[in-house]
Amino acid sequence: MQHPRLKRERRHNPRTQTIGHVYLSWGRRKTCRCAVVDLSATGAFLNVGPLRVRVGTRVELAFALDRGKVVKVVRRSALVVRRSAAGVGVLFIRRGGSRRWNDHPAR
Repeated sequence: MQHPRLKRERRHNPRTQTIGHVYLSWGRRKTCRCAVVDLSATGAFLNVGPLRVRVGTRVELAFALDRGKVVKVVRRSALVVRRSAAGVGVLFIRRGGSRRWNDHPAR
């Protein structure tokens, strides 16, 4: 039997602990640089501190991937699904505009 204080893992894709950076922007605000702490195929947690962005806000992410002599920029749209004092959790959005998983509604 599971301990009552332990949460059951509900992720569809495994998360990878990473140390990388991403540029986050939304609305008319300036872009801010933040650390990617947790990354999966469907989302990420961005360590940016207590950012004033509402859950449900669409954000734009730009990942700078170092490929030796070339730096490749990968852009993704995402939806903020969690906020904390440490940062924000985002769910990646498909290029067609829909959320990646229908069973993860924005709250």
